[in-house]
Amino acid sequence: MTIYATEYLGAVDEGEMYAQLFRCSDGNTYVVKAMSNPIGRRAIFNELVSYRLGRLLNLPLSYGRIIVFSKSIFNDPHLLDEKGIQEGPHFGSLFIKNASEYSPDKLYFCKNIHMLPEIIVFDHWITNYDRRLEPQNILVVGKNPYELVLIDHADAFNGPDWTIESLVSWTDSKDIIWGEIYQEFVPFIDNEDPFGLALEKLESITDEEIAAAFGKDIPSEWQVSKEEVKTLLFHLIMRKKRVRKIITHLKSYFPIWNSSSE
Repeated sequence: MTIYATEYLGAVDEGEMYAQLFRCSDGNTYVVKAMSNPIGRRAIFNELVSYRLGRLLNLPLSYGRIIVFSKSIFNDPHLLDEKGIQEGPHFGSLFIKNASEYSPDKLYFCKNIHMLPEIIVFDHWITNYDRRLEPQNILVVGKNPYELVLIDHADAFNGPDWTIESLVSWTDSKDIIWGEIYQEFVPFIDNEDPFGLALEKLESITDEEIAAAFGKDIPSEWQVSKEEVKTLLFHLIMRKKRVRKIITHLKSYFPIWNSSSE
């Protein structure tokens, strides 16, 4: 079902993509990132594909969809021109009420902290360097007990400026992704094998399931070629096989895990 934007509700304060709130034809409110965002159309391609890949791991992600803008449906067509939003497909994630920015003190009261290893594994798979340092890329939703929800994957695949050449060069990279946010996860997940189940989950995903994440509905307006999609698919299939080895290089950050291997 095609989802159309119908009404402008306001700006979103956070983020470099100038996201806006819109009510849409399915009755829901979405945080929409437009094709005209400052970091380019590839950023919203990254958002959609990363969302679909994350769903394969059953990660807690805000519901993501292609949102179509049409002046014949939007309640104030002139506003689209004022906001620099052209007709056509953009990316939207479901607006979550009662959500706040991640803070480590709330981890104690989150009911899905068992997914923290999967978040780290996922970010290594899609080469997402953003979340390790950015608390605004994780939302804390609801009331105690809270739930963690992941947002913002524009910087996946080592950033929205990725090319065929950069994907090829990064496929075999053994660089780890680590930062302050992940360090705050350690007390909650450190044990003799903190990533075992998360890695098994990733490795159980089939190549066909990864390919299906691209689907046939990626808008041509987003200007990602078939050859680029093919290269990214190959990159993800190969990265999936390499993540286990990369993750072993995180041992020094986990006292229990590190000591158990001595």
